[in-house]
Amino acid sequence: MPKAGEVTFYLSLPSSTAELGEAAAEAAMPGSHDYRHFSSLDEAARRFGATDAQINSVAKSVKTLGLRFSADPTRLFGRVTGSTQQWQAALGTALSKQAGKASSPFITYILPRQVPAALQPSGTSLLLPESQVYDPTAEGSRPPSGSRPTTSPGATSATAPEAAEPWPFN
Repeated sequence: MPKAGEVTFYLSLPSSTAELGEAAAEAAMPGSHDYRHFSSLDEAARRFGATDAQINSVAKSVKTLGLRFSADPTRLFGRVTGSTQQWQAALGTALSKQAGKASSPFITYILPRQVPAALQPSGTSLLLPESQVYDPTAEGSRPPSGSRPTTSPGATSATAPEAAEPWPFN
């Protein structure tokens, strides 16, 4: 899990997505030999995801930029994480940034159009050029959600207005 102040972008890993699609179709097709026979996550990751050698190669490439890499258990994608300063050093330019606001308390960081080749090793690609990070300071002025009951004399705590639920952190 990223620490406060860190930004994470997602990278696809080399995989057998065509074979994964075929296996999913077989498991969903009534009458097929594999109908409703589902693989475990580990089995599917081994069968359709990146190999250990591919994951190690991607991790080594990303590490040369001073960023951290972690492969998802599915072996289909990984997370590339670093502070905004680490991203600036890796990219040679700062990430573009859009501030969070009360209606959406997430800072949006955007990668530049050109990124170093080490960030997209052979067989991989960045899944999205944007990443959002929760900004608790933007939430402070968020209006409560839902309708608020009117208070009447003798109202109990059951009819008291409820506070807005907090936003998720990731």
